[in-house]
Amino acid sequence: MEIPFALLLLVAGIGALVRGARIERRGALMFIVAWLTSLIMKPWPPGPWLFLNDLGVMIGLIALSWKSPRPWPVYACGFQTLLLATRIASGIDPDVNPRVLQAMLDLAGGAAILMLAVWAWLPPKPAPTRKIK
Repeated sequence: MEIPFALLLLVAGIGALVRGARIERRGALMFIVAWLTSLIMKPWPPGPWLFLNDLGVMIGLIALSWKSPRPWPVYACGFQTLLLATRIASGIDPDVNPRVLQAMLDLAGGAAILMLAVWAWLPPKPAPTRKIK
């Protein structure tokens, strides 16, 4: 599932660069750094590394949500919370079916990136104007 995720991340990154505001560019950079970090950590022995990586993304999304006029960081936070909950559940119950676990991780991570991609490619709403009588 790494290739479709990488393609979605590429589309989101290009959209953030070409059409997005500063918040979208920061979000794309954060997701790209987190993805590259997870690729580097793949051969490492199992441990809390991926959870800490995802927690860092969650903290970054909270920071983006705090300042963003657009709603995508909040939606991405929701999916990132689902991803963290899945990681916690796999730590609590190691007998979880690995295919179900991977599907949940892919779904939650992909949906968080999809929020960035959709909102980066959508045109920004025009600023409201007031009519003077």
